[in-house]
Amino acid sequence: NNPAMLRELDGWGRLKTPDVHAEVFKQLTDRLKRSKVTEANFSSCGIGPVALGHLSEWVREATAEIKLLTLSSTGNMRDQKTYTLIVGEEKIDLSQKNLGTADVTLLTIWLQRSEVTATLNSLALGSNQIGDDAMIQLLDVLKDVPLISLDIPETGCGGPTGAKLVEIVSADTQLG
Repeated sequence: NNPAMLRELDGWGRLKTPDVHAEVFKQLTDRLKRSKVTEANFSSCGIGPVALGHLSEWVREATAEIKLLTLSSTGNMRDQKTYTLIVGEEKIDLSQKNLGTADVTLLTIWLQRSEVTATLNSLALGSNQIGDDAMIQLLDVLKDVPLISLDIPETGCGGPTGAKLVEIVSADTQLG
């Protein structure tokens, strides 16, 4: 728990600049790709969208099977919420976690792993201002996941997301 690890704090301990040390963090995540690390907790470290992008690369390219990942959300850097992704869970509930697009990108990568989707049957993302672009990216992956529950109210999505949902459930997909 090092709140200034990746961000700059003001004199009162509040966020001043997120991702101020993101390039140093990239060096760490590049080394993690070849490591045997299977569990990591980077919550409360000040990871912003840039550093989370580096972490997402680690998840995608890791040689070890990552089983647990705990982070702080990037949607509202002044009100970050902790969330954990665990292999083998039947339900991922990230409702009201202040997720940002970088969090959704990480989730999209996480959901491309067969050991994650083997048991997953429910995904909840409600009350996160994700928006259409990030949601459509996620839905492209979810079409291959046999979910029985997808909860996405109040996500800042509109017509493009609705059209993508219609396309996916109308096609011969796992989600349909």
